[in-house]
Amino acid sequence: MKIFLDTGSLKEIKKYSKSKFIKGFTTNPSLLKKNQENDLRKFLIDYKNFSKKPISIEITEKSHKKIYNQIFKLNEINKNIFIKVPYYDHKGDNLLDIISVLISKKININVTAVFSKKQINELSKILNRHKSKKNNVIISIFCGRIADTLRDPSEYIKYAKVSFGNRAQVLWASVRQVYNLMEASNCNTDIITIPLDTLKKMDLKGFSLEKYSKITSEQFFADGKNILY
Repeated sequence: MKIFLDTGSLKEIKKYSKSKFIKGFTTNPSLLKKNQENDLRKFLIDYKNFSKKPISIEITEKSHKKIYNQIFKLNEINKNIFIKVPYYDHKGDNLLDIISVLISKKININVTAVFSKKQINELSKILNRHKSKKNNVIISIFCGRIADTLRDPSEYIKYAKVSFGNRAQVLWASVRQVYNLMEASNCNTDIITIPLDTLKKMDLKGFSLEKYSKITSEQFFADGKNILY
């Protein structure tokens, strides 16, 4: 299973580009906004200067004509990018036509915000129709948000793996805790993308639970020091 870093920070990307542990990167408009990255073209050019690892960049245009224009412009900058296209547009209409065109043209694509088996089925039809190559397509299943609805995200990953076969890479997205790594690995997920705060917690693997309990208690007492009663 490949581990990607989910971030909008070029500083973080530059640092972890040197890591053999991190195999690629994902980002989205919210992460880029958080890091005041307001120019996708400049972001990708800067990225190209220090990394050859794959990175997923999400579309921001809304009209279909402008979406196509944006996709082809971004794709010209860096051939290592995967164009992230959400399953639905801002009006709630699916973007399957655009997804189909990109797959037919063998443009690297990351279909994102995938939640349901119905969506997986529709994407599987497109992948089979165009005989897609696994290395050109990533399908991001939003496991954390699926889990928010008290459904087991592993079920959807397993379903996607069977449905797509060798036509796409399945990505475990919306990571909430380090243990998601174990869950994703147990499902034979191809990729998991992890935010830096969660990634850093991997240092706790095998950490003494007794010691962790003491540290947690100390934090509570320290935070409660100035609380009046």
